[in-house]
Amino acid sequence: VGSLVKVKGTVAVEPGILGAQFFYIVGSPGLQIYNYKKDFPALKVGDYVEVQGELALAQGELRIKTKDKTDIKIAEHQTPPVALAMSADAINEDNVGQLVSVSGEITDKKSSTIYLDDGNDEVLVYIKKNTGIATKNLMLGQTVAITGIVSKTSSGVRLMPRSKEDVVAVESASGLAPQVLGEVASGNEWEVAARDKKSELFKYLLVIAGGIVALLAGLLVKAKKKV
Repeated sequence: VGSLVKVKGTVAVEPGILGAQFFYIVGSPGLQIYNYKKDFPALKVGDYVEVQGELALAQGELRIKTKDKTDIKIAEHQTPPVALAMSADAINEDNVGQLVSVSGEITDKKSSTIYLDDGNDEVLVYIKKNTGIATKNLMLGQTVAITGIVSKTSSGVRLMPRSKEDVVAVESASGLAPQVLGEVASGNEWEVAARDKKSELFKYLLVIAGGIVALLAGLLVKAKKKV
């Protein structure tokens, strides 16, 4: 801590998503890149960058403090980094800064935090507002796969997903395709309901039309008898 260092890695999440003053790169294994003034170049997930700055420690988590955006040089754009599949009991402080994925059942939910149990242990998942993840779609008992950055707090480690694509329902035994749960649910139910209402209205109009035809036929028969 306090040493001037230079590192290279791939952007796993842009500035402003998990925090206004930092972002994460992954490589060996991962690291938080910090700037007090929020002075960053235009970065995208997958950018391979070279960063220089001072090695620091914040809440037990290593970070590199940069002076300005010139301390971050984009070498090239690569494919987005792939998350490392892990079990909940294997995630610890050694994984801080890494991009990992855990599958399990949602056993608890409180505001922006949920607990995911994969049968081995529980992992705390912290969902930040700027990720765009709709927590109302996450229900107790659901089995989901969550990808995110491992970070450290005073109470231990946690997993921080980056976007709604990082929260996906695990395929069920019925063969249903995985579904992104972090976004607003589709309106299929409303579309079906609308179609049902149209069908009912059509049937109702047919009944009325049939009644009118029968009435007119009766009047016509009576008119003929009078003649």
